[in-house]
Amino acid sequence: MKSKWIIASILIVALIVLCGASLFAAWAGVTLAQKSGVRINLATNTVSAQTTETKNLSVNGPASLTVKSDFGDISVLGGPDGQVSVTAEKTAWGSSTADAQAALKDIKVNYDQSGNVIAITVQYPVEVNTLSIDHNSGGVKFTITVPKASAVSLASSTSDLTLSGTNGTANLQTDFGSINLSDVSAETFAKSNNGSLTAKNIGASGHKLTLSSEFGDITLTGATGTDVDASSNNGSMDLSGITASGLLKVTSQFGEIHVAGSQAGSAEFRSDNGMVNLEKIDLTGALTVKGSFGDLTVAQVMASSYDLKSANGKIELDGAQGPIKAYSQFGEVKVLNAKNASLDLSSTNGGVIFSGSLGAGPHSLKSEFGNISLSLPGDFKANVDMQTELGKISSDFDITVSGGGKPDEKHLVGKINGGGEMLNVRNNNGNITLQISK
Repeated sequence: MKSKWIIASILIVALIVLCGASLFAAWAGVTLAQKSGVRINLATNTVSAQTTETKNLSVNGPASLTVKSDFGDISVLGGPDGQVSVTAEKTAWGSSTADAQAALKDIKVNYDQSGNVIAITVQYPVEVNTLSIDHNSGGVKFTITVPKASAVSLASSTSDLTLSGTNGTANLQTDFGSINLSDVSAETFAKSNNGSLTAKNIGASGHKLTLSSEFGDITLTGATGTDVDASSNNGSMDLSGITASGLLKVTSQFGEIHVAGSQAGSAEFRSDNGMVNLEKIDLTGALTVKGSFGDLTVAQVMASSYDLKSANGKIELDGAQGPIKAYSQFGEVKVLNAKNASLDLSSTNGGVIFSGSLGAGPHSLKSEFGNISLSLPGDFKANVDMQTELGKISSDFDITVSGGGKPDEKHLVGKINGGGEMLNVRNNNGNITLQISK
């Protein structure tokens, strides 16, 4: 019994020594962390402290400015030549006034200048609280004025970025924040991983304009460039007043696309899960529009050719000319008010409707399940081959049947007004109707 008591006493003493060693190690670790700039906080940060710092940096000509700050909005404006003016509004938080003031002193704005090249960064203390290790002591809000011709690069993890009134190269990237651009005249790249992007009056003439958002809407009003590329994985796209000498490209994985009042060399639009609405666009080259789940509506868009495809949605094209290819698997295909069109129209599950005039052939219209209707001028000339499996053929035009036989309601081969370009119409489950347009 005595030996058991002795063993228990030894174990208790050993445990006390171990706890003491652990406390000493923890105290030593805290001391070392504090000396290295890590703040230890066991309370909730509810008290704030603020201060504002200003700095003027002289430059000879346009500057090249880079700003990196993870916490706090960044705004850069074009201003007079000769200097870069910085206003840094610092905010820190702590569990008390004294703690907040101490945290404020630990936030340091660093300036690195070599001639006209300026880099601004922020050094934050790492704060250790009872739950995590993070940079929750505060942040710095920047308002910066640069010569208008300056190149600007802004980067942040959590902040909003704003750039206005500059005509040097622009590069803006943020992970969790919005981007606002206005009156920028240069090659421009802007990307927000989780935030909206708004841009207006972007004059990137002779350069490329690229706007990208992973989770956020994109709005672009008034822009010029060689190529204009706007994309969002999860957001709507609204563009107007665009002039691109090369390619205008707009894509969205989950969101609607609306583009109006623009012009470009060629254009590509794609939405995997959302409608595409295009109106009043002038193209010297081809138009390509693709959708997986959503209607495609194209009105008053002039192009050298049209390629429209929708897996699950209707297609409506109004006021087109030249070669037109339009396919829908589940939806109606409608081409209205066309001029001198060359047709390749098809719907697996929907009707096909055409009105206007036809140009060079051959022309092809197909439907698996749905009626096919054509409205054409009275002087329309063509060789026709029309067939339906479950439906009938009717025509306002007099058709001279090949071989001199009688017209067949299921399969009709012949000539209209003496013949002309080839018109092939096939329907498995629906009627075929030819009307004289009024």
